[in-house]
Amino acid sequence: MLLMPVEPFEPNKSCYVCSETPLILEVNTKTTKLREVIDKVIKSKLGMNLPSVMIGSTLVFEDGDDLEEDEAANYAINLEKVLAELPAPVVNGTKLTVDDFLQELKCSIDIKHRDEFDNEKEPDGMVLAGWSGPADKQVTSNGEKRSIPSSSSADDAHSAAEDVSGKPGMKRKLSEILESNENFDAAQNPTGVGSSSAQIVEDDDDEVLMFDEDPSGKRKRLQ
Repeated sequence: MLLMPVEPFEPNKSCYVCSETPLILEVNTKTTKLREVIDKVIKSKLGMNLPSVMIGSTLVFEDGDDLEEDEAANYAINLEKVLAELPAPVVNGTKLTVDDFLQELKCSIDIKHRDEFDNEKEPDGMVLAGWSGPADKQVTSNGEKRSIPSSSSADDAHSAAEDVSGKPGMKRKLSEILESNENFDAAQNPTGVGSSSAQIVEDDDDEVLMFDEDPSGKRKRLQ
């Protein structure tokens, strides 16, 4: 294995770990439960699977299969408590430290208390600032760029690539050239006697060279 030094990638601005923008959660600390914050923000938006939540030096929640029964029961009780009633109360200006040990993710969330939310524009009842969803993928088709949602499957991107290859004026596929060559040989020599095998070599000019193994050593060039 050969290791070579490379320049590191630039920080991804849409990544909350790489971004220098602080995470601020606007939420009603008097009515919102800890479970809602974990499900709607920490897991859904930040993508953590087994998060732990600390308020100062107090661990108010931890997820995992290696917890003791009394610990799991205590954290389950905290999930149903509103933020302001946790063992370490969450109020305006509180900082949450969220960590996912398995994914090696860690971040801090500043809490900003807010009484009311728009049910239509803010259905979650909370707003996370300093975070942005994944950007749309860029696909080039016939010289033009277009965006496809990042949630699209790999089949969509594959279909887009097929659309490009099917444009008029594009070169034929290598498999089509081979098939046409075999059909030509079969028509010229139905018995198959003296038929020659061919090797296909692709050079830097995107041309296909055919080398026949007959004694004459003739060479054909396909454009």
